[in-house]
Amino acid sequence: MKFPVASFLLLVGASVDAFAPSTFVGKATSTKSISSSTLSMVLEKPKELAKIEVLKSGSDHLKIPLLEQMQTEEISVSKDAMQILKYHGSYMQSNREVRGKTKDFQFMLRLKQPAGELPADLYRLCDDLSAKYGQGI
Repeated sequence: MKFPVASFLLLVGASVDAFAPSTFVGKATSTKSISSSTLSMVLEKPKELAKIEVLKSGSDHLKIPLLEQMQTEEISVSKDAMQILKYHGSYMQSNREVRGKTKDFQFMLRLKQPAGELPADLYRLCDDLSAKYGQGI
């Protein structure tokens, strides 16, 4: 079966100029040198990662620095740990009702419930946990 080279190469994302002859029979063979645009893409310096990506890649599967900081009695965590906490669905914030020189931190945990339906026993468990360990309302 014959495919026009342009059609086949567009499907695989290759450059039409890099291959010849003009029809594809079986396999493509390279007869021209790599184009300058393709070569410049290979020779470009890799982009630097954003700070959050560097933090995530060095966090041992989003565990460090949380392991050390969660074992202390402090009710706050470092900025790096706060960024990692976001990927676990938890957020640290200062208590807005208590303004003063000392910060009073609290944590909010985001729970996801598919279709918005929550069985009664699971709702009661969440309610009991928030009443026991939370700030209460």
